[in-house]
Amino acid sequence: MKEFPDLKTDRCHLVQTTLDDAEAIFETINTLECQMNMPEFYSAFHHKERITHFIQVFSNYWRLGSGMLWSIKTPSDIVGFVGIMDIPDMATLFYATHPAHRNKGYMKECVMCCIEYFGKRYTGISIHSVVFNDNIPSLRILSNTAVKIDLRQRNNP
Repeated sequence: MKEFPDLKTDRCHLVQTTLDDAEAIFETINTLECQMNMPEFYSAFHHKERITHFIQVFSNYWRLGSGMLWSIKTPSDIVGFVGIMDIPDMATLFYATHPAHRNKGYMKECVMCCIEYFGKRYTGISIHSVVFNDNIPSLRILSNTAVKIDLRQRNNP
């Protein structure tokens, strides 16, 4: 089996998400921001017991060659996660930052690192991300990248 890509930025180390990361992943997902900006994802995984399943599914995706999930780590903490799924048919990038680490630039550098890796490893396959039109932080992260942004409108009553 091929080795999971171990990526590094100036401040972070991106490694395959394991069950040891479940608590930090849960804390990242179980937030109002995740509920608002990743509603389907939040709905499926905002319970602790479902996080284990989520991590195991992505471990299987990696073995099948259809996805990967990185935990973003600093020397002292887990900052968040970045994932790519549905490779090669509709490669989709998704990510979330732990509440304690938002607005510090971690996600921008980690997403850029993952996009660079993806572009080298999967030449000729485009990658997209679904983003709400009012999710300014994500729009800033993805600006000036090769990621195709699929804008969604909110269904405000």
